Amino acid sequence: MGIVTPFEQIQKIAITAAARVGAEMTAELKKVLSVPAPITPGSNPPRAATKATPGAPPRKVSGRGRAATAYFVEPSSDGNTITLYIGNSVFYMGVHERGNHKWLEKNINATELAAKFNAYLEGMR
Repeated sequence: MGIVTPFEQIQKIAITAAARVGAEMTAELKKVLSVPAPITPGSNPPRAATKATPGAPPRKVSGRGRAATAYFVEPSSDGNTITLYIGNSVFYMGVHERGNHKWLEKNINATELAAKFNAYLEGMR
């Protein structure tokens, strides 16, 4: 194991802070996606009995959308930039986001991502 430079120490702190914020944001987004939808009896696959309100987050039918909500932290190859990705890999969640249920960005902004990230960095000094 070699000598760790101050830059590497700062990078590690920033990556850790981004991962903590990502985990917290993902948990908050999963709460938003936990509102159950009334299910049409006997439908296979399960379907919501009523359409969701435009502008509101998609409601939980099977739980797949909520379960697939995740984050990923990626440092750039030169180490100068750290990117936190928060999203979902289920096809229909993207359809909702591009349609009448733009819930992801709105809820990320509501949780004040930048403020939380900066608070984590301050607390790690």
